[in-house]
Amino acid sequence: MRRRYRIAESALIVLCVVLWLGTSAKPLYAYADPGTGLMAIQILGSTFAGILFFIRKRIVALFMRIRRVMGGAGR
Repeated sequence: MRRRYRIAESALIVLCVVLWLGTSAKPLYAYADPGTGLMAIQILGSTFAGILFFIRKRIVALFMRIRRVMGGAGR
């Protein structure tokens, strides 16, 4: 249980630092090429797929529990 709080606390600290850096930075006048947006989408998609990969056992257990509660519907 303590580990969960430690992870949440670390995430909150990182979020605060990122927000602080985002609000205190000077404006940048730079060129962002069209591939930059696609790269950001790819990073988000890969992150989501990685999270699903690591919690797949919990997802399968959830669906098995739902199936058991519904009485094995669909057989």
